[in-house]
Amino acid sequence: MLAFRILSFAAISGFALIIGVQALQIPGMAGTWPLVLVGLVLLGSLVTLGRDIVNRDAVPPAGGDAGKLLKARGGDAARLAAFCLLWLVFPWVLAQLGFVVTATVWIVVSLWLLQLGRLWLAGLVAVVIVLCFSVLFATVFYIPVPQGPIDAWISLTSYTMMR
Repeated sequence: MLAFRILSFAAISGFALIIGVQALQIPGMAGTWPLVLVGLVLLGSLVTLGRDIVNRDAVPPAGGDAGKLLKARGGDAARLAAFCLLWLVFPWVLAQLGFVVTATVWIVVSLWLLQLGRLWLAGLVAVVIVLCFSVLFATVFYIPVPQGPIDAWISLTSYTMMR
């Protein structure tokens, strides 16, 4: 189990460092938020790994939901693989469709793949959360996100209402 945790830490740290290097290329204050998130991810992962190393004997074997994921077979394994693949292609689709459409569709499809709750409720929650984040990124954090037509309309409406 410790070997799995070390590999997970290495993978998470590798992805976070790649994103951190990319964030360094974002000019001005817009690059601050991604760097803060990368720092928090690395710190949280390091603390978790350190706790697991110190309490090596206290780490229980995978059980419950985590155990089911690790032992997934057949349709469950296919859904889990589709879920992972979905989020791996997210950055490429994001650049094409914009933040609002891509994030909403990805959240709904993810919840459907993981069989969590009702699809209509997942859609409603995804729309509300993505719209809130879109307005927050544009008006408070000034974080540029890839824009599709809906994103552009939200930005224009947000800035018009702020005048």
